[in-house]
Amino acid sequence: MRTDTLLRSQLEQQVIDGLANFGLPSSAGNLTEQTEVIFEVAQSSLANAFSLWSHRMTTEYLERHQVSDLVIGYLADLKSATRIGSTALATALVDASGRGELPSTFEVINEKIVVNGTIPWASNLYPDTVLVFAARNALGSRIVLTTEISTPGISFVRDEELLGLNETFSGSIRLANVQLQADNVLSRSLPDFLGLMRPRFLSLQTAFCLGVSAASLASLKASKLADVFGHEIATYDEQYEGLVLQLRDLSAALSNQGELVEHRPYLQLRLSAALIAQQVTRLELAAVGGSGYRNGSDTARRVHEALFFSVQAPTEGALKWELSQLK
Repeated sequence: MRTDTLLRSQLEQQVIDGLANFGLPSSAGNLTEQTEVIFEVAQSSLANAFSLWSHRMTTEYLERHQVSDLVIGYLADLKSATRIGSTALATALVDASGRGELPSTFEVINEKIVVNGTIPWASNLYPDTVLVFAARNALGSRIVLTTEISTPGISFVRDEELLGLNETFSGSIRLANVQLQADNVLSRSLPDFLGLMRPRFLSLQTAFCLGVSAASLASLKASKLADVFGHEIATYDEQYEGLVLQLRDLSAALSNQGELVEHRPYLQLRLSAALIAQQVTRLELAAVGGSGYRNGSDTARRVHEALFFSVQAPTEGALKWELSQLK
């Protein structure tokens, strides 16, 4: 079975099994339960956990903004795993922070919303993917849109040279005179949209960072040089346990109904979880030795996975910059 078919079938089964529904307005389960699912998946595969996160967040965006029959139809497809979701909002985060500008624009022509530009990075890029992305107009408005990737004028190219994350089927999207309707608009205010959603997706991102750390710590403790690195292992283990408790507390503060909360604790936790994953995987490599440097080893995979956290939106630099602005 091809890798893309395998990963998609795994993701579809997770959705069918109800593992992408916790913490939604219609769910009996809470967001903490969703963090636990993503945490568990990340211990064996960050690619799988990341794809699940992207699909899960796309589902939440649509469920909280059921503005049209079109959106309700997409939502039903996502919940049944008929389609896969992609949250393509990395540049929206950059724009919202003031560090850059959205590379996708829109204008209204004959009651059509005509979109042009690029989305430099998005994941879960399949021929039938449902996208959520943002665009700006000449007057400074920022809106959030959803459509299917097969919409005329949309094309995508997967990047197949990623360190350990090829299976996320990430790449870039081009938008050329894409004609959408008012029904495709999830929110006419990107700041309001992100104000509600950021703590939720930061919590789930933190979960997969900690999942990688958990697997790496387990490998460290089982290594032949565990005693040699005993002090470092104990230090990282204590820090890791503290972050796990923080995630439980912060995710529990976000109800299924949705509410506005202060972003700082979620930004700091996401940054701390990314940094400890990199520290722990580096130590794992030192303890495991040469066998961990081979492509295909679990250690090498986790090293590559942890490095990804520095560049995945919000990036390490973006998190540090934003936290510095909040002081």
